Amino acid sequence: MTEIGEGETVGKEPLTDIFHLVNEHFGDDKPYGIVSHRLHSYSINLSELIPIANKFGGFMANAVVVYSEMALHNFEIEKRLLRLNGEVFFNLEQAIDWVPSEDRLANQSQIKNSNN
Repeated sequence: MTEIGEGETVGKEPLTDIFHLVNEHFGDDKPYGIVSHRLHSYSINLSELIPIANKFGGFMANAVVVYSEMALHNFEIEKRLLRLNGEVFFNLEQAIDWVPSEDRLANQSQIKNSNN
């Protein structure tokens, strides 16, 4: 789960750090999802995010919890530009529950487990 501070601009360095931490935890070949808890207003530098997100093949799902119309619209733009498999939630618990049940994650895990 990620939370970004009020008014920050998130670019290449923090995004790379997030993806590296997730890969350290899950490994390079296991699919995973991220819950983005958008409590605060901040911006993401999409021109820096697009090439980074494409490098981490295990990133399969993005659950975003929003509390404002602006956050909702921002995520819809990110989702289209990044071709993300993502969902918007207005409740943190629902977002957390969605990530492991998301079909692509479940199917990827089943395929990998059947090959072992």
